[in-house]
Amino acid sequence: MPENRYTWMCWPPYLIEQANFVACHQFSFLERIDVLKYAEPGGTFLLNSPFEPEQLWDNLPREVQEAILAKHLHLYVIDAQKVSQQNGMAGRINTIMQTCFFALSGVLPREQAIAKIKDSIRKSYSKRGEGVIQQNFQAVEQTLVHLHEVEIPSHANSTLSQRPTVAAQAPSFVRRVIGPMLAFEGDSLPVSVMPVDGTYPSGTTQWEKRNIGLEVPQWETDLCIQCGKCVMVCPHAVIRHKVYEPALLENAPDTFKSTASHFSGYAIQLASRA
Repeated sequence: MPENRYTWMCWPPYLIEQANFVACHQFSFLERIDVLKYAEPGGTFLLNSPFEPEQLWDNLPREVQEAILAKHLHLYVIDAQKVSQQNGMAGRINTIMQTCFFALSGVLPREQAIAKIKDSIRKSYSKRGEGVIQQNFQAVEQTLVHLHEVEIPSHANSTLSQRPTVAAQAPSFVRRVIGPMLAFEGDSLPVSVMPVDGTYPSGTTQWEKRNIGLEVPQWETDLCIQCGKCVMVCPHAVIRHKVYEPALLENAPDTFKSTASHFSGYAIQLASRA
């Protein structure tokens, strides 16, 4: 059997329990997930944050502050969204965070790692044109300028606390089973809590409030073609499509958006809420 096949077959089938490098790409994850659970003492914590380095500590949940202090972690921060927007990448941060990893982890010498990243960018985006490639190159170069180490105080002082994964009024199944899964603790669940026939209750997505969106979309009534696709693909049913008789909208508040139907022959209006 070829050597590479042995290597593939012997790949370790276990979960990481001690990580010397932990990265959090969404700041809101800190509110609900124990992202530092497996960070080893003296490790590196890379955080994508909208806060400036000098403002970051006070905006961390107290539990995160205590974990950083207890494990003597080295904390680095970057506003990856800002870097991506400045370089015309519309919020795509994978290249930026990858550059941070190689700059901090020491897996490869920094200059060699950056050269390899640029080779990968050219290979991945060559079909999209030289403009896209140069945007990514520029983002890589700007990443190290915006990457900062945070000076860690001697004590935790935050008044913020982590929130429960699901609301207290959620059904029992959501609290016992889905809640731990949403908190990335699904491996700790015993088989006994799983439905015997594999059937999950319906209507459970209403309890998943991830709060990871950086922007709130607005419904533009003049641009809407009323295809209903946004309603169909929204995984948490945030976007609703309602059809009303015009008379029912006479006393509607000014903030209730609606528009006349595009379909002739119907005296109805369409309304949507986010």
